[in-house]
Amino acid sequence: MSIRNLEWTAGAPERLEPGMLLLYGTGSVLIVGDCSEMMPDGSVAWAWLVQPHTVEWIEAMAAAHGVGR
Repeated sequence: MSIRNLEWTAGAPERLEPGMLLLYGTGSVLIVGDCSEMMPDGSVAWAWLVQPHTVEWIEAMAAAHGVGR
């Protein structure tokens, strides 16, 4: 998967959620995992790498199969 194939939204997101990618003017990309209410400054666009419902499904599968215990 290429980051060019993602559907990017201009500007910073209203809030961070696991599964997001943040693109910066320097070309660097930040993958958002477990996060607090902090918002990194300077992002110029964002996209979903993993949709929230998929993150929930992954967590449920991990819990059901004892992964991470």
